[in-house]
Amino acid sequence: MSTYVSSTAPFPIIEKPAPLKKDWLDVTAGFAEDPFTFAKTVYVAIDCIDEFFGIPDKHQEVFSDTRYTFNLIKLTRGPGEFLKFTNRLRHRAVDVYNEGGSLDSMKKLVRAAHKCVGPVSDIASFLTKAILFIPKHAVATLDGVSYYALAFGMSWNACESISTIAFSTLSSAKGKEREAELFEVKKAMLHLAKEVAYIAMGVISVLAIFFGIIVTSSAFDVALSATTVALTIIIHYYENLGELITPKRIFLPKYI
Repeated sequence: MSTYVSSTAPFPIIEKPAPLKKDWLDVTAGFAEDPFTFAKTVYVAIDCIDEFFGIPDKHQEVFSDTRYTFNLIKLTRGPGEFLKFTNRLRHRAVDVYNEGGSLDSMKKLVRAAHKCVGPVSDIASFLTKAILFIPKHAVATLDGVSYYALAFGMSWNACESISTIAFSTLSSAKGKEREAELFEVKKAMLHLAKEVAYIAMGVISVLAIFFGIIVTSSAFDVALSATTVALTIIIHYYENLGELITPKRIFLPKYI
């Protein structure tokens, strides 16, 4: 016959472990998990190789097929983004009604509306390349409207980034508050650089599509596109590894 012995000794207290900090591998894996950004990075990289170094004739087909595939992957986000942004537009319209047409609600409505344009262009491009034929002039018109919306949206974002920098309390902040403010200012500077690149891309594309004015070479266009991708990657790493990225590692002045 067994005897059950009850113990009144308290259970040992196990402290909750501190959350693990992200390292470079975590953040790199996180970037690769975004199939659309990763796909854009691949096909823009192929454009850069072709434009600045040249691709041997025997490898042209492989590179061309790879670029085509990754471009299609990037374009497949169109339907999902269109649904997401149109739903957001619906909510913003309700907000305008509920808030009596306030200026802030109207601003949010305009921003939600312009974000619906890009996915329509992506959907048309995807359908043209993968499934059915859409006249080139129709796709070009949609692309032009999309680039116009891009320039408009990025101009708005640039104003907000400039506002963040201009109205920063960095000069008066101290200690951890200053570190946090410094992080936000640097992030705003990086976003501003990316937004300016996108604005230039939008304006150049609108001039070429709607007015037939070619103001840049193909090499400049590829370099501009690569700049937006590079800044997107830098911002991704900076936002996730801010304390590990020092001014020595990226192009930010030490005196900021």
